[in-house]
Amino acid sequence: MSAEVTSQVPRAIGLLRSDHPQSRTSVQCVSGLAPRYSSKIDGSCALTRVAPPVPIARHGHLAALKALRVSWPPETGVPSAIIDIGVNLTHRSFASDLPAVLSRARAAGVAHMVVTGTSLSGSTRAVELATAHPGLLSATAGVHPHDAKHWEGDAPARLAKLAERPQVLAIGECGLDFDRDFSPRPVQERCFAAQLELAAMTGLPVFLHERSAHARFVEILAEHRSRLCDAVVHCFTGTKAELHRYLDMDCHIGITGWICDERRGLHLRELVRSIPASRLMIETDAPFLAPRDIKPTPKRNEPALLAHVAAAVAKARGETVEALAASSTATACAFFGLKLAAG
Repeated sequence: MSAEVTSQVPRAIGLLRSDHPQSRTSVQCVSGLAPRYSSKIDGSCALTRVAPPVPIARHGHLAALKALRVSWPPETGVPSAIIDIGVNLTHRSFASDLPAVLSRARAAGVAHMVVTGTSLSGSTRAVELATAHPGLLSATAGVHPHDAKHWEGDAPARLAKLAERPQVLAIGECGLDFDRDFSPRPVQERCFAAQLELAAMTGLPVFLHERSAHARFVEILAEHRSRLCDAVVHCFTGTKAELHRYLDMDCHIGITGWICDERRGLHLRELVRSIPASRLMIETDAPFLAPRDIKPTPKRNEPALLAHVAAAVAKARGETVEALAASSTATACAFFGLKLAAG
């Protein structure tokens, strides 16, 4: 399958092919990576079905995944085209078995994963992973509020340079975290505002983080929102009022396995009903936030469990998992400038 660029754009557009020795998916992809306000890009991916996954019995620390009976076609009923918009594949817990993790994800119907960048070094590694797995992985580039204390010197210029890479689909993870305060709050705010400005300049959407900082977060975001093409509040866990404030600002909402947590996430089962399908996306945030309603709960989350998150969100919204998968995938494609076409 070929893809055509319909107009000249200032950003580099790359033809991506996956011939990775561990890959069981044949992919060609041209992603819509140009500033969205300047040009129209038609990006397409051709995906072939994958073979059965590496037997999970080989991974003793993931024995709990057996409960999912991951197979092809997925027994969850999720179509073979769901997108994990936020996964931390650069985390050290994936260092020893990443090929198997990716194989299980494909087998569970995950057609694309966006690897989250949370620091300059982490964003660089995310881009390297996306480069090594074109068509299957893309990346964000940003500095998490925990790492904002390192936002000094040439950090802004380095991030801007990294954002030029064709694998980068969004700026972030950026925002405010007043829960742990690993970086001073004024420094977090400056780092957040600078990344919103970068997103406005590049035409890339933003991938946002907010914890215990809603009021100040909204104030800063509002100052830049009119110049941003799109914004997603990643891993939303907040209140009804906070949700509707984000929706009023035309933000997208990312839902994780938090909705499966009987201790902290039950309120989300009601709130997701009020999120328009055109603003709702799903993610694992792996290796964090493994769905707690899987028994025994896996010690490490991974993108194969996105099908479980999709099923939980669909149930809460009173719709079929097939409908939820189709709408969330369409929304993610529109947000990130992707187009997946079964081949």
